[in-house]
Amino acid sequence: SQAIDLSVGVGHQYAGVLGAQVAPRDGGWVIERVLPDFGPAGGPENPIAVLFRGVKAGQFIVAVDGRAVTADREIGEWLVGRADRATVLTIADTADGAAARDIEVQLPGSEAELRYHDWVETNRRMVAERSGGKSG
Repeated sequence: SQAIDLSVGVGHQYAGVLGAQVAPRDGGWVIERVLPDFGPAGGPENPIAVLFRGVKAGQFIVAVDGRAVTADREIGEWLVGRADRATVLTIADTADGAAARDIEVQLPGSEAELRYHDWVETNRRMVAERSGGKSG
């Protein structure tokens, strides 16, 4: 699984980030986990986590702006120049594109703040569970 922050510039173009953990599988890139959208609570937004888009773990990213995505290149290579720009992701149930559909998102240039909020929330829930709700 890859948890990469691709906010490093490539030339003068910045790679967008997905707000998800992805991994190569079956010749494509499978979404292993979608980070939560903290936007409604005043935190960082995750555009692909918005419920109406229906993106979930186990689905594949099969194209970016109409270009087929394959596992022979790092996922970040497909996202160069996409930071803070409208980007069309083609999401499918399988690597070969079964039940594919397009979603348009504006990918952030960094997911550091999103990952930090996720870490804080995960630890808060763990403390609350272990303390029986008395802490966290």
